[in-house]
Amino acid sequence: QKELLVLFTELILPILEARSSITYHQRFSLLKSLLTMFSEEDTAKLLIEIYLNFDCSNQESARSNVWERLINALSKLLNSRQQDTIQPGTPNAQSSSSSVSNLSNGNLPPAITTETLSSFTKEQVRDMYSSEGDYTELKKRGLDLLTNGILKKLVDFCKEKVAALELKEEQKLKEKEQQEKKEQQEQNKKMSESDSVMDQSYDDPTQFEEIKHKKQSLQEGIEKFNWKPKRGLKYLIETGHLVSDDPKDVAVFLLNTEGLNKTQIGEYLGEGDEYNIQVMHAFVDLMDFSNMTFVTALRVFLQSFRLPGEAQKIDRFMLKFAERYLKGNPQTFTSADTAYVLAYSVVMLNTDLHNDQVKNRMTKAEFVKNNRGIDEGKDLPKDFLEAIYDDIRTNEIVMNDKKAQAAKMTNNEPLDEEDEGKQGGMDQTVQDGSKSYIRRNKKDLAFASEDLAIKTEAEFYRIKNKSNSIFQGSDDDDKTWYTATHHEHIKSMIEVSWMAILTGLSAPIQESDDLDICNMSLDGFKYSLYLVCLFDMELERKAFISTVSRFTQLNNMSELKPKNIEAMKYLLEIACAESNYLDDCWKEVCVCISQLDKLQLLGGSLGMDNPDSTKSLELVETKKPINNILPATLQMVVAEEFADETGSQTMVVMVDKIFTNSVKLSASSIVQFVKALCEVSMNEIQSTANSKHPRMFSLQKLVEISYYNMSRIRVEWTHIWNILGEHFNQVASHENITVSMFALDKLRQLSMKFLEMEELPNYKFQKDFLKPFEYTMGHTKNIIIKDMVLTCLLQMIQAKLTTIRSGYKAILGVLTEAARETYSDVNSSNQENFNIIKMSFDILKTVYKEQFNTIVENNAFSDFITCCVAFAKNRKSEQIGLQAVNMIKETIPLIIELSEHLNDQPISPLTLVNDDPSYRFWFPILFGFYEIIMTGNLEVRTRALNYIFDTLKEYGNNFSKDFWNVITRGVLFPIFDDLKLTRSRKTKFANSEEMNIWLSTTLIKALRSFIDLFSYYYDKFEFLIDELLELLGVFITQENEILSKIGSTCLQEFLEMNTDKLSDKVCEKVCRSILILFDATTPYSLFDGTLITDLLGQSHGNSSSTSINSIDSASSNRYLPTPVSEEQKRINERAFHQIIIKCILQLMLVRTLNSIINGKIELYDKFSSEHIYAMLNCLTDSYVRSRDFNNNAELRLALYYGGIF
Repeated sequence: QKELLVLFTELILPILEARSSITYHQRFSLLKSLLTMFSEEDTAKLLIEIYLNFDCSNQESARSNVWERLINALSKLLNSRQQDTIQPGTPNAQSSSSSVSNLSNGNLPPAITTETLSSFTKEQVRDMYSSEGDYTELKKRGLDLLTNGILKKLVDFCKEKVAALELKEEQKLKEKEQQEKKEQQEQNKKMSESDSVMDQSYDDPTQFEEIKHKKQSLQEGIEKFNWKPKRGLKYLIETGHLVSDDPKDVAVFLLNTEGLNKTQIGEYLGEGDEYNIQVMHAFVDLMDFSNMTFVTALRVFLQSFRLPGEAQKIDRFMLKFAERYLKGNPQTFTSADTAYVLAYSVVMLNTDLHNDQVKNRMTKAEFVKNNRGIDEGKDLPKDFLEAIYDDIRTNEIVMNDKKAQAAKMTNNEPLDEEDEGKQGGMDQTVQDGSKSYIRRNKKDLAFASEDLAIKTEAEFYRIKNKSNSIFQGSDDDDKTWYTATHHEHIKSMIEVSWMAILTGLSAPIQESDDLDICNMSLDGFKYSLYLVCLFDMELERKAFISTVSRFTQLNNMSELKPKNIEAMKYLLEIACAESNYLDDCWKEVCVCISQLDKLQLLGGSLGMDNPDSTKSLELVETKKPINNILPATLQMVVAEEFADETGSQTMVVMVDKIFTNSVKLSASSIVQFVKALCEVSMNEIQSTANSKHPRMFSLQKLVEISYYNMSRIRVEWTHIWNILGEHFNQVASHENITVSMFALDKLRQLSMKFLEMEELPNYKFQKDFLKPFEYTMGHTKNIIIKDMVLTCLLQMIQAKLTTIRSGYKAILGVLTEAARETYSDVNSSNQENFNIIKMSFDILKTVYKEQFNTIVENNAFSDFITCCVAFAKNRKSEQIGLQAVNMIKETIPLIIELSEHLNDQPISPLTLVNDDPSYRFWFPILFGFYEIIMTGNLEVRTRALNYIFDTLKEYGNNFSKDFWNVITRGVLFPIFDDLKLTRSRKTKFANSEEMNIWLSTTLIKALRSFIDLFSYYYDKFEFLIDELLELLGVFITQENEILSKIGSTCLQEFLEMNTDKLSDKVCEKVCRSILILFDATTPYSLFDGTLITDLLGQSHGNSSSTSINSIDSASSNRYLPTPVSEEQKRINERAFHQIIIKCILQLMLVRTLNSIINGKIELYDKFSSEHIYAMLNCLTDSYVRSRDFNNNAELRLALYYGGIF
């Protein structure tokens, strides 16, 4: 495992990542070798195991992410902007091309061995050390490796595993059916077998996914540390990568974690805070310098971090180093101070000898002199100091990563991401002209290759001797090698590399027109989409689909190329293969199919003899492009060029297959497909809405898939039709009559088909299906479209009369909309409007005559009544209105029969209120009559008024008290609501004349009929006596004298008609009501002095309060006529008008009270003496006020001079 990691990280990946020190021969040879290796059957297994054991290992750094680096390297190769061929004119261009040609054909030069070296020609030797070559071929090899060597192998592995799982599930199902008795035994056996397989190498996908996420989180923490150490450590503690903020735990992490920036470690450990110093001490204490020479220990110490530049920080590091070194080597120095001073001196010596800015370098003698007496006053051995000097002079103390960076700079290599934050792509050193080529540093390339081999060998040696590490706790035992048995690991592999795969596959199509290269790239997209769809990776799926869709170039037909046609084919092929997994990516596919149809249409209409050429050109010009440089005819020429290709049998079959196979889509996928197709269909129609021939290709396809999927289970079909129905709502009511008629005709055909399917009771699928007809009737103003809607309904009723169930709700809804329509179409005549009304009413009569029972059985009775009410209220035809009222009346005997049938059935405690015949049948009828009474024509509402009270008197005896309560409060009393509103002048009437007609005709008759009904069912209505008295009070207190008189008369008639039934409680309520009315009609303002004060104040400016009795008749000369303004006169008239009205109303009450007291003796006897005295008191008060007014000449004179009369 360790050796394999070294092979990838030190040999394969560096070459593949195209460092400048790598020759073209090496790159090409490596790609060919990898292609050969990845052509094996177990390639996918190998790739997964590499990912599991290296990328998912939490013991390895980001550098060991072999899978991720491999894909990134291939992506960079494919995205490089290298010259495709050697520049003409460069030395040896011809021979290089020849050599590259041999390489491309697989004729690689022989291996470089001592036996073959002598047979190499000069050209071969030179080419092997050259970085120039045919980069197009190199990219092609890389694309082949990515597509066929990696992605295709992963797809094959998944298909094999998925098929095995399906077969296993099928076998399990069969075994379960055949051996139910042995199920437990078989289960135990399988568990024991699985236990024997479960060892340390078991590759649990969930476990590895967690490990990978943890590793990614660790890498993010490392990056944060390298930017801000304290912030990074805080994040690492929060995410659990650091056990705690204990200095020892932090020190262990800093010492053993790869990827941490050594400079940042040094800066963090060198901080002067107490906590940082504790971490630094723990950090140094983890090192063991036993049996090491002083310089060796110092070198090892300085490899773990980069020493800061500040003297104080260096001082703290050297103090701790000296202490730790002396602990491991107690006999070396007398004290730690000696080690401290010497360590500091050695650091200064290293800087002095190897810093380019130092001119006068320290000599050996000076170094020895500078360190005299540092061992507690004694000198260290001279030989010891000289040996240190020689060691430092010949071998600078420098960090290993700095050495590697310097080596890269020497070899003209780009720095790694860790070195400069950005790594170059392929070789950037191909220069123009012969000068740079000749001086290509062939010697450096040779040294670089040698260095690569040496580093690889050194890494193997390091692994072998890692157990001897000086760092405590860093031993790395042999790790378990995990084998790949689950295909689910591929999901995690794609998650970390999909962006690199996407960019790598996109580049060849963008840069090249070679169909072989483009097809290979598109194959890669196809394989990638299989994987992301299999694992339901939404973001990745959108990215790959949208990229392939852009490659079709269908939005810019003037620039179509053969590769774009290939992209169309692949997109359709992907849609066929992955149809159940596209979800919200269906729109790109539907747009492609729509544009393909447009392209074929354009291409087929180019000929001048083609009668559709004008039509097609119109389609192109309907939606003008932003850039008008290219005329529409140029697009047609391009379309003609590719018409044969886009209209080929292969593409036609794939398009048809997409729609015909929609029946195989899952419940969620078909919904997404339909939603996308509806959106594209609307875009087609809107973009050509002003054309005589709008595009409706997708609309036609929607009709087709509706036919295909109509047999789905009703739950799935409901979700589909929710989308389709809304789309048909929009297109059937579209302003373009061609679109609307096409949609209605197709909807009619679909409805015919749908109505052939039996619908069970209490379902409403038919109603939902026919709903677009209702929507269209209510939202279109075109008489032709309305006529077509009714024609479609008539045909469906005639053809499917016996199979329609819940569909009658929708049909009645259409007829209701037809009856309610005001028909404001300026292009239609009155006769056309009447024809629509008549046609719709004829349909209603047909349905009523032949299918009334079916309507009731499907809970559409209330819809039927609503429809009849709409016709009765229609003001275009009073004859139809009267027929509609009669139709409602005719249903009463029918529902009585149905009610009796329902009453015979046992009543369940769970029976809903709506199942009660009273609420199901009677209330719609009665409420329908009420609506007609309130808004119908005079003759129609009069008939409805007669029908409602006749019906209640005839059949009301069977109503319960609760239902009577509903009827009176919901139907009867609301008839008089407008009477209450007349005081606020907010009524439904257009003018006062219309209101007066309604009040004097309908309302008065309604009140008399209501009093009659109340008396007829007095026992049932007695609980409503308060509401009745309140209603009569509203009538009596009206300013309209006729209504007031009717109210008084009705109160008198009510009491006389029900004398025998009046109880003491009712008499009490009647008496109280009369007292309230007397009080409400008393003109108090006439007698409280306020009015006369205002009048006198207007004439004489007298603001004093003048009582009636204080006016002296002798002073009447004071009330001489004075001028009164017209405005003041109107105010006074209004005030006194209110007084006069109250006087008139009270006079009527006096007469009513007279009839009670002096009328029928039976009525008089019903009231107690207390009630009689209370009413007599009312008469007395009225008499006294009248007498006082008549005797007060001064008040009457003031009223005269005030302009009242």
